[in-house]
Amino acid sequence: MKVWLFAVMTLILVLPGCMVSKDKYEAAVSDMESAKSDLEKMRMHRDALEQQMNNLKSSNESVS
Repeated sequence: MKVWLFAVMTLILVLPGCMVSKDKYEAAVSDMESAKSDLEKMRMHRDALEQQMNNLKSSNESVS
């Protein structure tokens, strides 16, 4: 009986600490979505710069 009571009390004390509040979860999801959006913008910018660099290299080779 004491072991059962100890196990139940341990679960009651430990389980609430394992959960994340809804506000913290929503803030983390919002941060993640913002980071994904920023990453996509940076990738598009990088691709445009790489294309510009390739065009400049081609232009430079044709001049030389």
